[in-house]
Amino acid sequence: MPPELAWERCVRPRQGGAEPRALRASAPRPDRALLVQFHNAQLATPKGLVAGELWIQHGKIVDPESRFWQRNLSAADRRIDCGGMIIAPGFIDLHLQQAFGVDFTSLGAESADAAAEAEKAIQHVCEALPAYGVTSFCPTIRPTDPSSYLRLRTRLRPSASDSASAAAAVVGLHLDGPFLSQDHVASGHDPTRILPSLSPRSSDVSDVLTAVYGSLDAGGPPPPAIVTLAPEIPGSLQAVRTLRAAGVVVGLGRTAANLAECQRAVQAGATMVTSLLDSMPPFHHRDPGPMGLLARDGVADGVANADSEEEAIFYSMVLDRSRSHRNSVRCGAVQCGVMWCGAVRCGAVRCGAVRCSAVQCGAV
Repeated sequence: MPPELAWERCVRPRQGGAEPRALRASAPRPDRALLVQFHNAQLATPKGLVAGELWIQHGKIVDPESRFWQRNLSAADRRIDCGGMIIAPGFIDLHLQQAFGVDFTSLGAESADAAAEAEKAIQHVCEALPAYGVTSFCPTIRPTDPSSYLRLRTRLRPSASDSASAAAAVVGLHLDGPFLSQDHVASGHDPTRILPSLSPRSSDVSDVLTAVYGSLDAGGPPPPAIVTLAPEIPGSLQAVRTLRAAGVVVGLGRTAANLAECQRAVQAGATMVTSLLDSMPPFHHRDPGPMGLLARDGVADGVANADSEEEAIFYSMVLDRSRSHRNSVRCGAVQCGVMWCGAVRCGAVRCGAVRCSAVQCGAV
């Protein structure tokens, strides 16, 4: 079944503005999970906000029509009136450098108590983030020394799968550097930690990555989920290929690259632009740089190609009223004041309303 049809069957939009009819809740049975109906809600769907109802069983969205025939029952075990509130997927924050007093880069310190302090700090953040709608995130590490990268990969491991936990889950590290442009160093980055070159020889790139990040092979600490690098620096294309082969998502950012250099990085396997409009050249009509990828349907030999089977490119943006404003950007499927839904595929959007805790709300 096409995803859009499956979605429409599960969310059950309300017809004609009428309230759903009153159902008699059946008594819970110990031999099966409860079937829960959320009604009088605004549902975030691919078509925007829809007034309707949502049905949950075993912690998953279910099709109430199929459950009716399976159970031979006409009512949910529990009905919850949402009072017109919005039901939306949890945000996935792809670029969170610090939150609630915790700077993730600082958790790589070398001391006797550093590992225990890092575990306590990350747990504090995981417990606090759901209040902002964030259910999973990537702790983001600024450029630092190689020994710290290895310790951070060990301490900030992805969370074990636990559907019963109310805390946000760590899905992997985002290493924001150090292979970046020295002309576009982000605020908060130590310029002395920036490495403006991997290697002019592709055969040396794997050795450089290992020397900086540690081994990405199986058996060691989990590899990062995302690495952001500048596509114009020597050796970057081979680095993209090597990282993708290790299962790492590669983002382009902190860069002075032109559009052609970005297109070649996409062909090599990059699938994300980190902090669009920030720490990169401004848009120019002759060469739009990384922002030119917004118009990309597919890239083949440096030319947009609508028939290309390459992966979609996702974007992160900082909406702080300076670089761009949250009310002028459409992203995701939510129209709840902070987030909008729409035309640009975004991998993460930093909401100005919660920027004090550095929450960068991501696509789900």
